[in-house]
Amino acid sequence: MSPVLTIFRKELRSYVMTPYGWVILAFVMALQSVSLSGTLKAFQLAPQKEGILFFILHSPMFWFYFLFIFPLLTMRSLAEEEKTGTLESLLTTPIKTWQVVLGKYFSAYAFYIILWLPMLLYPLLADWSNLIVQWIYGYDAGMVLPYRLADWAGAYAILLLIGAWFTAIGIFASSMTGSQIISGIITIGLLVLIFFMGLIPVVWGEFPAAGIFHYMSCSEHLDRFSAGLVDTRPVVFYLTMTVLTLAVTIRSRRVAQAQGQGRAQGQGQSGQAQAGQPGRGRGIFCLVRGRGVPHAEVAELAAPRRAHKQGGQAEKAQHEPAAPAIDRPGRNEARHGQMQAAREQKAAFHRQPQHKLAEKDQ
Repeated sequence: MSPVLTIFRKELRSYVMTPYGWVILAFVMALQSVSLSGTLKAFQLAPQKEGILFFILHSPMFWFYFLFIFPLLTMRSLAEEEKTGTLESLLTTPIKTWQVVLGKYFSAYAFYIILWLPMLLYPLLADWSNLIVQWIYGYDAGMVLPYRLADWAGAYAILLLIGAWFTAIGIFASSMTGSQIISGIITIGLLVLIFFMGLIPVVWGEFPAAGIFHYMSCSEHLDRFSAGLVDTRPVVFYLTMTVLTLAVTIRSRRVAQAQGQGRAQGQGQSGQAQAGQPGRGRGIFCLVRGRGVPHAEVAELAAPRRAHKQGGQAEKAQHEPAAPAIDRPGRNEARHGQMQAAREQKAAFHRQPQHKLAEKDQ
């Protein structure tokens, strides 16, 4: 099995089989229902020219939760691996860097597509509502929601294109840091910047360079595609930016991996240099604990220090005066005689009559 497919299945399972993914799905569906209820209220007040999906994607609530989807999906992709230390272990295996990045990217992008699948049921809501009303109250409500296949196809196409680039931006931000919070902040900051760059012509009016901002305006692309006007220029733009962002992510991970390996080698060489200096026993022990130097090499490095210490002790012993000799047998005999005399005195005390003991106490 391909390493990309293996990582893809593992990461997608972490979204689908854990509460984290279901919380994101519930959050998106709840805000989508708010947008749908506002759209249905607008259709109830007056007939509308555009379709229902156009109003859902242009509600004030849409861009609020749409931009926050991507930090939630991608902030732990590489940041969590970096924090726990499993990313370096994963990259030292035969798996290549680009395989890790693509596996995590496709898993996040696949779950992003899953988030928008419930919206495909919206055209059937009118028919289901009519059936429920007829079954409960016995009459046909006659609710009809305007539905055009071109609008839905265009809207889903632009959502997938924008999501492809924004997911790549989230993966890039996650590869820059080991903190999930910082990764999410970087992602939402970049996405908000891109969104407001498309609004510069609206705020400042038309100027010579306004065409660049129109070309990269996400809101204008969404307006045209959700109205059924499919243009190939946004398709080329989003696909190109997605590939470019993923390439930058892979390159940054390779550079970070090379720097980490160089730093580890530099620390090993500096530790060995400190261990080779005479009189630096502390460096030797640090080398043993942290670098894994063989015991034979450690003994060879420690031999000069040990010989110097033994020579100092011998020289000190020569200059110190000799201690007086102690006659151990005589000392033991004197101590034994004292103990015997004490025992005899104690036995004589206990052999005395009781009236003599009383007189002695008085």
